[in-house]
Amino acid sequence: MTVGASTPVSGGTKTAPRTWRQFFDPKRVRVAAAGSMMAPWSFELSFVLFLFAGRFKLDPRFAWVPVDLTLLFFAASVCLGFVALFRRNFLVTNGGLTQTGLALLFFVWMLVTLAWSPGGEYAVQKTLTAVVFCTWSLAGAALVIAPDPARVRRLFFWVCAFASWVAIETVMLILRDGAVNFVRTFDSDYLSLGGVLSVAASILLAVGIASRLGVARSLLVAGLFVGFVLLLFPLGGRGPLVGIALAGVFGLLLVLTGRMSGGASRGRSLVVILAILAASIAGGTLLIEGDEYALAAERFSLLLEGGLGESAATRLDYYSATLAFIGEHPVLGVGVGGWPVRMGFGMVRDYPHNLFLETQVELGLPGTLLLVLLLGYSVRLWSAGRLDPLRLAAMLVFLNLFIGSMFSNDLSDNRVLFFALGLMGAAAEVGMGRRLRLQQGYVGP
Repeated sequence: MTVGASTPVSGGTKTAPRTWRQFFDPKRVRVAAAGSMMAPWSFELSFVLFLFAGRFKLDPRFAWVPVDLTLLFFAASVCLGFVALFRRNFLVTNGGLTQTGLALLFFVWMLVTLAWSPGGEYAVQKTLTAVVFCTWSLAGAALVIAPDPARVRRLFFWVCAFASWVAIETVMLILRDGAVNFVRTFDSDYLSLGGVLSVAASILLAVGIASRLGVARSLLVAGLFVGFVLLLFPLGGRGPLVGIALAGVFGLLLVLTGRMSGGASRGRSLVVILAILAASIAGGTLLIEGDEYALAAERFSLLLEGGLGESAATRLDYYSATLAFIGEHPVLGVGVGGWPVRMGFGMVRDYPHNLFLETQVELGLPGTLLLVLLLGYSVRLWSAGRLDPLRLAAMLVFLNLFIGSMFSNDLSDNRVLFFALGLMGAAAEVGMGRRLRLQQGYVGP
C-alpha cells in the first residue's frame, strides 16, 4: 500500500508514492504527518493531558481506567515525543538543549539532598515525581514543541480545548449546586482548576491583542477569555485571577512599546484589551454582588479591601517559619521533603507556598542558584527572538504561572510551570522553522 506525499523537486512540487515502511524514513520530507490542528493522535494532545491529568483523574467517571492517568499520558507523550524527534532526525535548538541540561542539574541536586533529608518516604516520592514529571514537562516543550510554530499553535489549541471542557463542567456544577461553596469540578481542587482557566486565558489574551483576526474570530477569542476569567470568581481562587491580571498588563505594555512581528496594530491591541478587561471587570463585579456567589464575594472582597483571610494569614506564618529554618541551614538546606517535618507536620505533603522559599529551605543555596540560572536563561532565550503572537502567549503563560508559584503548589506539583519555561524558547532561533521544513527528514507538525 502506498500514500501520496509532496516531495520537493527542481522546478516545483509533485506527488510521489511512498510505502508505509517509509513513514519513519528520516531521509524523506513529509509535511503535516500528524494531520490538522485538531488531530487527536498528536503529541501535543497527549502532552496536555499529561500536564493536566491531576485535574480530572479523581473524577469517578474515570475510575474504570486500570492505571493512573498521569502515568498513562506521561508514557504516551514520551513515546509520541520520541517518534516526533526521530522522524525529524532529532533536530532541536541549542537553547532547548541548554534549558534541559540546566533542569537536569537542578533535579539531580534535589536527588543529592535526599542524603540528609528527614522526609523519609515522602521525600523520595516528592523527588521522583519532580525528577520524572517536571523534567519531561520542560524537555517536551523545549525540544519537541518550541522549535516548530505549528506545534506551538496546536499545543495552545488543546490547552484552550481542555480549559473549555473544565469551563463546561464547572458551569454545569454551578447551575446544579450554586457557588456558595468551593466548586470541585472533576473532584479536583479550586486552585488547580483556576490555574487551567488562567493559563488558557493568557493564551487567548495574547492572541486577541497581538494577532490579526477577523471579526468572527476576535469575538470568539474575546468571548472565551471573558468566560474563563468570570469562572475564576465562583471557583474562589484569587491567585489565578491576580496572575491573569498582571499578565494582561505586562502583555499590553509589550504590545504598545515593542515591535510586533506580523501582528495587529497598537491601536487595535489597545481597544481589544480595554474592551475585554472592561467586560471581565463588569461581569466579575456582578457575580460577587450576587447572593449565589457568596464565597466569591467574601474572598474577593477581602482581596479588594486589602484583607488577608485565613489562607493568606496561614501563608504568612509559613513564610516566617521558613525564613527561620533558612537561617539555621543557609547552605545545604534541610533536604528535599524536610520542610513539613521541621514544621512538626510529619512526613506529609505540605510546603511553604512559595517556590523560592521552598527551594532555599529544602535544597539550599545550590538549588536556589540553579533555579535562578534556569529561570534567567529561559527569559534571556525568550528575549533573544522577535516578538510575535506565539511568543507573547508563551511569555504570558509563564508570567501567570510564575506569579502563581509564589503563593501555591510545591516543586513536585509545578510541572506546568516547567512546561512554560520550556516553551520560552518558541521561535527564538529564527531560522529553526525553515530548517525543519527544508532538512531531509520529518518536519511535519
